[in-house]
Amino acid sequence: MSIENTRAPSVEYFTPKQPLPSGTVLGKKNDKIPPLFSELKIKGMTIPNRIGLSPMCMYSADNGFPTPFHMIHYNTYSMRGTGLIILESVAVTSNGRISPNDLGIWTDEQAYKLKEIVDFAHSQGKKIGIQLSHSGRKASTLPLYTLKFDVSTDKNFKGDFSDDVWSSSDSFETDDKLFKNVKKLNINQVKEIILKFGEAAKRCYEICKFDFIEIHAAHGYLINQFLSQTTNKRGLGDEYSGLNFETRIKFLIDIVNTIKSNINTDEIPIFVRLSASENNDDNENAWTFNDTLKLIPILIKNGGIDVFDISSGGNSPVKSGKQLSQLEMAKQVKCLIDDLRLTSSLGDKIYVAAVGNINNAKLANDLISENNCDIVLVGREFLKSPNLVENWAHDLNTNIQMTLQYGWPL
Repeated sequence: MSIENTRAPSVEYFTPKQPLPSGTVLGKKNDKIPPLFSELKIKGMTIPNRIGLSPMCMYSADNGFPTPFHMIHYNTYSMRGTGLIILESVAVTSNGRISPNDLGIWTDEQAYKLKEIVDFAHSQGKKIGIQLSHSGRKASTLPLYTLKFDVSTDKNFKGDFSDDVWSSSDSFETDDKLFKNVKKLNINQVKEIILKFGEAAKRCYEICKFDFIEIHAAHGYLINQFLSQTTNKRGLGDEYSGLNFETRIKFLIDIVNTIKSNINTDEIPIFVRLSASENNDDNENAWTFNDTLKLIPILIKNGGIDVFDISSGGNSPVKSGKQLSQLEMAKQVKCLIDDLRLTSSLGDKIYVAAVGNINNAKLANDLISENNCDIVLVGREFLKSPNLVENWAHDLNTNIQMTLQYGWPL
């Protein structure tokens, strides 16, 4: 009797080749599959189910480099049923890190180290992407496990770079006392950061071999700072001026375009995470959900975005006014995109990812089955239970493929 134990591709060491990515439904062709466990094709990428690991900062990098912690953390989910994995915020410049312990991809050496994480994920048949970011005025802050709100580092904190923090403006309506050392980017510096996003995307595509790229335009970081009038105080005569909508969104559009020019967009989907609302509607200058509904058709017409990842908040410390939930905003974005499809000639399908306390199988499945979104992204629940997908499959009476090493004894 001859038994073949095939090695997985993409890695030099031995790990068995998986017959199917974990999280793939097992069953007969005509079996009824819960929508949550239906596969999804996004350009050249197919995922076995609609459950993704949401990006969550781990504050565990060493001068921008991933450590063994990151290999263990992310590939725990590669060996489980997760449909797709999004790495935490990864800075495109050294001074774009949120904290001194954040990941970076401003050098080829960092990219090659990140590739080790990607290679293992691929050995398990998993799709893995990266969230590219620049933190702007929120740079050089303390890791949130030290204090649960943004506080700038000081010279006593190892890796501090608080004297090298830049943003759309050097003054703000809201919490400038927390970010008192911020300097305004001049036009040349703005253009340089846009190029850095493109260079980072090229490393993601050519070196790391990530399956997709997410642009972090949310949570009060640099792109979000340009979008909102509460933080963009650039005046007339500036092509990125905060005084009108078209110039406030130009920074994001230019970043999308430079990323598109540095990767093969036929193969690599582009996600964008948006704070759909600043959650401060009582402030007339705050970014609102109506602004997002105005932005999305412009981004679609510009081309390149395949998934809108809908979150909220982060640019203002104040929550005021009656706010829609993140899940409700995702639903309305989904309706907007479906309406645009009916009334215009959209090419490739555009999808919506929802986040926000998605903590049980029924809720997640209902969100997909009721066409409120196409992907559910989960954070804290995955931290509590790395085998969450297997648990949700059980709750929905669905049989899924498990990683060979874990599934055979069960």
